Amino acid sequence: MNRINRPSQTPIPDEARAGDLILEPASQPAKTGDIPAERGTLIAPENRSDPGSRLIALPVIRYPASGQQPAEPIFYLAGGPGRSNLGFKPPPDLLADHDIVLVGYRGVDGSIKLDCPHVKKAMRGKGKDVLSAASRANLAQAADMDIEHLTQQGIDLAGYTTEEVIADLEMARSGFGYKRINLLSESYGTRIAQMYAWQHPESIHRSVMIGVNPPGRFVWEAAKIDQQIGTDARLWAQDPSRAAQTPDLAEAMRMAAQNMPERWTFFPINPGKVKAMAFAMLFNRKSAALVYDAFLASQRGDPSGLALLSLAYDVTIPALFTWGDFFSKAYNADYDPNRDYASELDPRFPYRERP
Repeated sequence: MNRINRPSQTPIPDEARAGDLILEPASQPAKTGDIPAERGTLIAPENRSDPGSRLIALPVIRYPASGQQPAEPIFYLAGGPGRSNLGFKPPPDLLADHDIVLVGYRGVDGSIKLDCPHVKKAMRGKGKDVLSAASRANLAQAADMDIEHLTQQGIDLAGYTTEEVIADLEMARSGFGYKRINLLSESYGTRIAQMYAWQHPESIHRSVMIGVNPPGRFVWEAAKIDQQIGTDARLWAQDPSRAAQTPDLAEAMRMAAQNMPERWTFFPINPGKVKAMAFAMLFNRKSAALVYDAFLASQRGDPSGLALLSLAYDVTIPALFTWGDFFSKAYNADYDPNRDYASELDPRFPYRERP
């Protein structure tokens, strides 16, 4: 097989073969501080459907169980796609009875990273609205440029799918000598866990999923977002102190979204950036409260919170994901060529719950 011929953070050793698992003692962060662990490299084909595929290297971390008689190991699967799978810090209660294993995600961790510099730049938008037609067209052009650049580097983008991630996990499970494993997953990681269980039920002992992402849900439908805001609005109305601020949270959000000022003092307010940051922050209950407060304050004549959301976008969103990995895996999993996403996902009445 061909070797990767460019510098990488996770190099491939000479004479390495697919399936090799190379480990060395290391000190790794956990909830209680740094603890002894093993860190190493898993060697895998870039595209298993191509017999001539070159090799790639994936980082692997294993935290040994602290107990004397450990049960089945836990493989952790982080959210994304486009985010690293190496940031989990195991808590002591899990380590007491289980090895904890982190296998780096191909396309993000390891020797190949699907960076998209043109996309990151285009994420800042054109003109005064990052969600305008001109901004979206510019983003599409940037994505095409980055795809061409990655292909010119010799990267086989067909190898960066969730199916290949599952094959990497199976290769690691076998390399460690585990018969069956537990899966602990979040968000996109739950999609991996579901597919893993379908493809290799004999390998899975237990699976715990947090924030489940079922098939088709890489696309966030406008009606679903409205439905969630509607649910929050009903809970809001049940609290007298909140209801006194506004009796209809969803309607207040809609009005604030439609009537954003262009600036607060000398800080510009980009409506698309505000909406994108609001969408991201609604994933968490604590940050969701900040979004609602900012929109309601704007309705009362204080748009400072919206200005902060607009400014935070440039710091947060362009660097939030490794965008090539995000697009590759999400497209491979849920893209429907029969849908007109541009029109279907452009709600005519933002933040209004539909029947």
